[in-house]
This record gives sequence, structure tokens and C-alpha cells, in this order.
Amino acid sequence: MINKILLLSEKRDIADMAFSKILSVGAQYFCGFQTIKIEKDGLLIGYDLVTLSGERVRLAGVDLLSDVSFNKYGLNRKAVEGLACQSFLVRNKISLLKDPGPMFFKFESFEKKFQLALSSDQPLVVVSLGSKFLRSSFLSLDDSLCVKISAKNYVYSMNIIMENILSFLRRIQ
Repeated sequence: MINKILLLSEKRDIADMAFSKILSVGAQYFCGFQTIKIEKDGLLIGYDLVTLSGERVRLAGVDLLSDVSFNKYGLNRKAVEGLACQSFLVRNKISLLKDPGPMFFKFESFEKKFQLALSSDQPLVVVSLGSKFLRSSFLSLDDSLCVKISAKNYVYSMNIIMENILSFLRRIQ
């Protein structure tokens, strides 16, 4: 029985469409977050974390002073260890994470919570732009489905994913 889905896309617009399609089932059935790019004058200056319940906070920024950094970005410890970690693995909900990139795994508390989600019986769906780490984590599970989605296979792939989402819904209700 499938309990975990990793949806990989090389194109952000395809990942965004898939994420929206999954949420269209009913936002009330999901918990989790998404990562949103922040641009200024055409330059990427950071990322915001937006929970599926609507809370939004700066996750990373070129101007964010922090004791933890990733590439050129300071990382907001409270955003990851607090809001991100609290937003998923909620009882009777499907955990849906969009773009939990490598900056999240700079924090031990997030890595532990994510590993707990992978080992639990609770449904987990991750939409990502192709993280090798995430792929290897999911491929090592016997209850996971990894789907590489593109414009060419979008309809077929989303049909498979939505069948599994509906199966998840039947189990959590």
C-alpha cells in the first residue's frame, strides 16, 4: 500500500500546477507548507515559508542575519524549527510539502521530523524540483511512489497521483 508520494519536476510551473491540483481535493484535508521565491528587481533575494493554513514568514534571505546559512542566504531558525516542523505530520491529515529543499535539512529538528514522517503510517506527499536526497530517501521505502512529472506525461502522472490521494483520504476519514 502506497503511503508516501514524491512528485519530481524539472520545471517550476509544472510543479506548481501539480501542487494546486492536489490541493483542489480540499485544503482542509492537508497540512504542511510550500516554499515561495522572493524576487526584487528580477533578482532572487530569498524565500518565504507559507503553511497550508496561511501563515507566511521569511525563510531565507540575502539580507537575513543568522547563525545558520545556506549558500548566500541567512536562514530563519524559527521558521524551520518552529513553523515548518509544526505544520506537517498532523493527525488525520495528509502532509503535503512543496520544495523542502536542502536549506531545511541544515536543521536537525526538521530532519528528525521529516524522517519521522517517512517512517510513519501517515500519508506524505512531497512536490520537489528534483532533489537527489529526497529521491534516495523515498526510493528506500517500500510504501512509496516516485513520479517524475513533465508537460508530456502530466495528465497520466496526475491521474495516478490523484488516485493515491483519494485512497489516502479514505484512510484518514
